[in-house]
Amino acid sequence: MYQVRSIEGISEISAKDWNHLCGQDYPFLRHEFLHALEASSAVSPSTGWTPCHLLMNEGRQLIAVMPMYIKTHSYGEYVFDWAWADAWQRYGLPYYPKLLTAIPFTPATGPRIGTHHPLNKIVPLFIEAIQALGESFNTSGWHGLFTEPELTQIGKDQGLFTRLGTQYHWFNRQYSDFEHYLAHMTSRKRKSIRKERDKISKLNLRIRCLEGHEIDSTALNHFYQFYQITHLKRGRKGYLNRAFLNKSSKNYPNSLCCAVSKEARKSSQAPSFLKARRPYLDATGALQKRSMACTSRPAIIKESSTQYDMGCSASILGLKESTKLHAALSPLTLGHCTGWRRQGFSQR
Repeated sequence: MYQVRSIEGISEISAKDWNHLCGQDYPFLRHEFLHALEASSAVSPSTGWTPCHLLMNEGRQLIAVMPMYIKTHSYGEYVFDWAWADAWQRYGLPYYPKLLTAIPFTPATGPRIGTHHPLNKIVPLFIEAIQALGESFNTSGWHGLFTEPELTQIGKDQGLFTRLGTQYHWFNRQYSDFEHYLAHMTSRKRKSIRKERDKISKLNLRIRCLEGHEIDSTALNHFYQFYQITHLKRGRKGYLNRAFLNKSSKNYPNSLCCAVSKEARKSSQAPSFLKARRPYLDATGALQKRSMACTSRPAIIKESSTQYDMGCSASILGLKESTKLHAALSPLTLGHCTGWRRQGFSQR
């Protein structure tokens, strides 16, 4: 017999049990990352992210987990559903709170359910539980963001409406060297890139990658300063706090990399979360504005990398069974981003 229950924080389940189901490849679904967000209060009811993670048991055996949050706003999702919220309000309906399955502050496509069972057996049971929770919490609906194609398709088969957005990923097409990479471009683009690279070579910059325990408190202090400066230029503080960086460097140091650029002094840093074959860029910051878009390869990309997830852009929303707002008061939605593709639907 299957049972689904919710927990109010990731600390209510052991890292061993959670990670056993989630694997090693996608760093943001791991217990250590989610725990660092909650323990640092970057994710908490006071910041509009109330944890409500789902656990599924078959008898006494835990067989699936899914992160979920009760949201009172749409910040930190990198999916812009403000028009939906406005439409809800114009119909006299509250859009918040809403249920959300996503990785906070992380627009990186990846698994949203940890399990060793077939997803087509697990997802319907989670959807049933989500509908019941939505009614008990009086939410407007449930949103699943940056889902992988398999989960997106299963959601569609279950009657969930999807909307595709666009992300930009760099793929290593077995390039032998940088010239081989340029050879796949038009002459105009090759000329532009070489010109920008020539400018960079004259800046006397040195880039070093710090990994794991090489990232000391001094490096974290510099990064946090640059990170906040970058966000303050856009009128708000960064979502992550210093306590999160401390817990991250302590709890999973081997998953971290920090690219440091230097002139006469430290000028910029870009922390990244690494996995076996795909690095994820989390954030960047700098004291001096530099055009660094066309280095031979981003410093954190290793020779064996097959894909580079920049975690930028993205949007996906939908309604269950109907595209008409008034016909779906409690929408269940899934979001799927594809590289170099833009597709959506019009709201009616």
